[in-house]
Amino acid sequence: MFSNGIDCIDHEAITEECKLVGSEEVAVDIISIYPNPTQGNVTLAGVHGIVDLRIHNSLGQLVFKQIGINKQIDIQLPQASGIYSLTAKGDGIHEVQRIIKH
Repeated sequence: MFSNGIDCIDHEAITEECKLVGSEEVAVDIISIYPNPTQGNVTLAGVHGIVDLRIHNSLGQLVFKQIGINKQIDIQLPQASGIYSLTAKGDGIHEVQRIIKH
C-alpha cells in the first residue's frame, strides 16, 4: 500500500521471477594433515593423482616443494615454530591449508 500524503492510496504489487544460476559449494579438505599442530613432522594423506605440493613460512618463503603421486607423504618442517601454509594444486584440486608448528 502506498500513499502520496494527500489521501491518495494505491494498492500495487510487484512480482519478479528469479532464477538460480549457480550455487556455492562447500569447501572440503581433500588432503589431510596430521598431526596438526605438530612438533616437526607431518604426514599428508589423500594425495591422489599428480599434485604439486608447496609449503611456505609466514614470510612467504618456500620451505618445501614436491610432486606427490598417489601416496602418503611424510614431511620434516624447518626448526622454526610458526604457521606454515600448504598449497596443493593438480588433478582438479587447488587447496590451501595451515600447518601449526610448536
